[in-house]
Amino acid sequence: MRVISLIAALAVAVLCGGCKDAQKRHEQGAKGVVEFHELYNAGKYAEIFAAADAGFGRSITLPEFQQFLSAQHDRLGKVIRSTESGWGASSQSGKTFAVSMEEGLQVSGGSDKDFVTLSQKTTFEKGEAAETFIFVMQNGHALLYDYRVESPDLIEK
Repeated sequence: MRVISLIAALAVAVLCGGCKDAQKRHEQGAKGVVEFHELYNAGKYAEIFAAADAGFGRSITLPEFQQFLSAQHDRLGKVIRSTESGWGASSQSGKTFAVSMEEGLQVSGGSDKDFVTLSQKTTFEKGEAAETFIFVMQNGHALLYDYRVESPDLIEK
């Protein structure tokens, strides 16, 4: 009985430690959303891009990103308010594992990354949108890793 209690206490300690980390990531991500919206409203798209994670620039170039946000701004206008509709935290291991009969388990490469995803219901001057922000954590800061926006108001009529 004592062993089960010890295992349960250890499990709670491990899970609670993870909760603190996830909550901290959430707080940093929420700050990132506010900063993104402030820069978006000011038309400072290059600053958003420059502050993003290097992985963000692999999926879109600066001119493409500026054109995308400019078109979004033309259709939707400035952000009026944004409320969080959900969030989640995750980790990704960059390690590669290989098993061979001769050498056993081999671990190589990469590094672990911590992410936080925030879903927002956002009201713009000219419409509504669902935004999804994915941030990767680096040195205690949330860097934009991916940005998605969905709105029927973005479609040409």
